Amino acid sequence: LGMSLPFNSIVWTLYWKIQSNLEKILPTNFDYIISPLSSTLSVLLTSYLTQPIDVLKTRLQVAFKRETILNTFIILIKQRGFKGLFSGSIARASIIMPNTVIMMSL
Repeated sequence: LGMSLPFNSIVWTLYWKIQSNLEKILPTNFDYIISPLSSTLSVLLTSYLTQPIDVLKTRLQVAFKRETILNTFIILIKQRGFKGLFSGSIARASIIMPNTVIMMSL
């Protein structure tokens, strides 16, 4: 629930915003591509935006010693730098995208 709620809130908000904008930009003969394109873009953006939450969640789950979220965050920044928060972004997006795009496009 801690990961699903932020992801779903953001992905659906972005989806409707992107779809609305694409409907204004693209001619009507491109209706068939608006939904898949909207869902693809919204999933990519959302998976990137929520990646730090997922990285921290995973770190907390596999930690040998219990730490607070703040301590886990500080340790991660010291070990991997700011970009460590986004490690695995491409893999996560490639796992999430197919299912979400199919679900949103139907």
